Amino acid sequence: MGIAHPVACATWASTDGVLSDNEKTMGSLTVLTLTNDATMQIRNIIDGPDLPQGCGVRIAADPESGGLTLGLAVTPAEDDQVVDQGGARVFLDPQAAMILDDKALDASTDSTGQVRFAIADNE
Repeated sequence: MGIAHPVACATWASTDGVLSDNEKTMGSLTVLTLTNDATMQIRNIIDGPDLPQGCGVRIAADPESGGLTLGLAVTPAEDDQVVDQGGARVFLDPQAAMILDDKALDASTDSTGQVRFAIADNE
């Protein structure tokens, strides 16, 4: 699965690298949020019987394409920010975290049953 969407860069930081639902909008801190559809689709992906507890999807910057990639990850990388929303875990590499600051991840299923992820501005 992959996503590619040109977005403007912004910055954010977390004290411990893991943001719960109520930490996402404290003060000036605003980070990637998940729509209900994205939360459901990610949970469907990571709740597979062959996958370990605590896995998630990882979004990383792809310098070659100038876009972002999304894939399954057993654990976050050392520098990743972790967004856990409604049991859906998303690991963001540092560059992706900057790009996706104040954005929303949405998901839909096409006519063939393939899940598609898209990035939108947070409202």
